[in-house]
Amino acid sequence: MLTITIILIICGVFVPLAINKNSHIVNTFGVGSIVGLSAKTIYQTIMNYLAQDGILITPFFQIPIIILGIAGAFHSIGYLRGHWEHRRGLYWALYFLTIFGMLSVIEKFCSMSVLGILLAWEMMSLASAGLVGFDTHSKQTQRAFWTYLLASNAGAAFIMLMFAATPDHPILWIIFMIIGFGLKVGFPILHVWLPQAHPAAPAPVSAIMSGAMLNLGVLGIIFFSTPVAILYSSLIGYILVSLGVIGSLGGILFALGQRNIKTLLAFSSIENMGIISMALGLFFISRTNIAYQTTSIFAIAGAIYHIINHSLLKGGLFLSAGSIYKQTGTLNMEELGGLMKRMPILGRCFALNSVGICGIPPMNGFIGEFLIYVAAFYGVINGNSLIAAISATIAISLAFTGGLACAAFSKCFGACFMGEPRTEKAEKATEGSAFMSAPIVVLTILTIPATFLAPSMFIWISNSLEIPTFAKDVNILTNLVCIIFLLYMVIGFIYFVHNYILPGGRKIRRGPTWDCGFAKPTARMEYTGTAFAQPLVDFFSPFLKSIRKLSRVTTNLFPKSSEYSIETKDAGTSLFWDPIFKLFSKLFNKLHGLQSGSLHFYILVMVIAILAMLIWAFAF
Repeated sequence: MLTITIILIICGVFVPLAINKNSHIVNTFGVGSIVGLSAKTIYQTIMNYLAQDGILITPFFQIPIIILGIAGAFHSIGYLRGHWEHRRGLYWALYFLTIFGMLSVIEKFCSMSVLGILLAWEMMSLASAGLVGFDTHSKQTQRAFWTYLLASNAGAAFIMLMFAATPDHPILWIIFMIIGFGLKVGFPILHVWLPQAHPAAPAPVSAIMSGAMLNLGVLGIIFFSTPVAILYSSLIGYILVSLGVIGSLGGILFALGQRNIKTLLAFSSIENMGIISMALGLFFISRTNIAYQTTSIFAIAGAIYHIINHSLLKGGLFLSAGSIYKQTGTLNMEELGGLMKRMPILGRCFALNSVGICGIPPMNGFIGEFLIYVAAFYGVINGNSLIAAISATIAISLAFTGGLACAAFSKCFGACFMGEPRTEKAEKATEGSAFMSAPIVVLTILTIPATFLAPSMFIWISNSLEIPTFAKDVNILTNLVCIIFLLYMVIGFIYFVHNYILPGGRKIRRGPTWDCGFAKPTARMEYTGTAFAQPLVDFFSPFLKSIRKLSRVTTNLFPKSSEYSIETKDAGTSLFWDPIFKLFSKLFNKLHGLQSGSLHFYILVMVIAILAMLIWAFAF
């Protein structure tokens, strides 16, 4: 295994850097090294389990890394074409180190090697930071790079403080653990790097970071809560539920007001991490009491299963955003429209993944949220007053989150794919290369088996955590999967009848969209994404604090053109971090004078310091 690892590092890092200018060979080594690393990980994991030396829960975190790593590698071939040709080798080297670092983090978690964990975490963070800041000419990208680098190093620092505290100081251990891994998960206030890093990073990198890297923060909390879980499991649960409720609702609310597709998807990732945090918190609260065993297993199964679903769905959506950017040169929804006619395969995949991420049946996203709903309902029925209240809060928050997610992704899909193109860029868009389309199609197809494997995954998770399950618990999920299968059959039958039987061989006439009597429908007659979401944004304006700008080109009675825009900034940045940074900036500006003081002042400081040390020495 060590020899194979060294060979893969040479092929994935040093060879691409050495043959930077030959794009075909670089792409071959880049993709080949990722596939080889994935195959090596799968083989090693199987061998560990056969030797009964593996932790059964880790594959649920390795699978997203492997699938999205390979999908992103193939997508990168088309995405890099025409971009950063002179730095293609550096891209593949950083890409390989990011995937290798993520898989190494999981391996070191299992071995509980403190030094190994810190080194692997730093490798993952630095390599992914290089990819976030890959577009060095953009000021926005540079800002995103520094924000992400600071957040990653702060997370590593708090993880080191956690190890320094040791479980002998459980409260400090829990605080440092939540902050350290929470910076990677994207908990409220700690999430500020996500809305900046995702739009700046190349789309394949965004897919990996959102669909796989965020999960490692969740895995860290699961692993390192174990030493203090006996006495403080409920406390950890209360913290996670609180952060999850705020994160899920806040994330999707701020997604509503975004115009950039990837920024909307980044806030959606915060929302989904909030959903996972709520379920994980309910698991920690209920795990210590055998009376709440059913709540416990459904909660943790819902959290882990939602991790898999979110990885597939969000990975497909971020890669779709990359294809849109590659074909149109923009991610601004207000400059798109009409892409369904020009990119039909991408449009259908984006629609299906959007339905899934909103938790609408029959997609796999519905199954994960259903498990969390069942856990919450069991908590309401069987729990004491506190657990019942917490469970009810989770169910209500999940329902609100699902409704707002439908509105946000209806806005995104409608503004990008429906209606008429609003700009020349959108009008000239095409489907794109097979390298970019194929990974999106494969990820969308994989959501189907993910749906039907839900009962097996439920049993696997139960066995991994040694939580016994009752036959009726598995039957609930099995019956639901059967209903979804019948729903798929009905949808397929309707599609077949509509497309192959009803026309009856007649010629189908195609014309413009119904236009209310207008001879020529244009983009001026359709809703923009901003206008579509405006009622909800106005309703939640006390929380969102959107900035409205109205500009008129002329002051005539009937102006030829005008522009109305709404910008919704991240509250975590504007209300929390910006005031703190401004305060420190003022403080350090005042201290800056010490750097240019007089020689007499420096001598006075040294004399005072020497006197203070002498007094300390005599006194103690």
